[in-house]
Amino acid sequence: QSDSKKTLPEPKRSRDLPATLGALDRVRSELKSDITSVKLEVKSVKLEVASVRADVKALEHKMDSKFEEIKATNSRMLALLEEQRAENRAALDGYAAVYESQQRLEGRTDALEKNQFDLAKFIKTREL
Repeated sequence: QSDSKKTLPEPKRSRDLPATLGALDRVRSELKSDITSVKLEVKSVKLEVASVRADVKALEHKMDSKFEEIKATNSRMLALLEEQRAENRAALDGYAAVYESQQRLEGRTDALEKNQFDLAKFIKTREL
């Protein structure tokens, strides 16, 4: 008889077993704990990001201050350069006036020397 031979039922896998209320409560508690942990990590990261943002803002203000210092220094340098340029222009104009005057005097001196030479030559020719 085939009935006399009893076949054993196929073993159930753990995923096929029904869960007890206690097991569900433990899983629920574990999941809530994991969610709370993730929330705390996210909050920590948010605080870290806020801290970095504050550091960046402080650095930005410091850089703005430095740029303003550089701009002020640059403005002072430009003013000094303009003043020096005006002084250089005045000195150059003075030099040009002195040079022109010297050129005129040299021209007159050359003319006087020529006249003196011509006069000496004339006197020599009259003495002979």
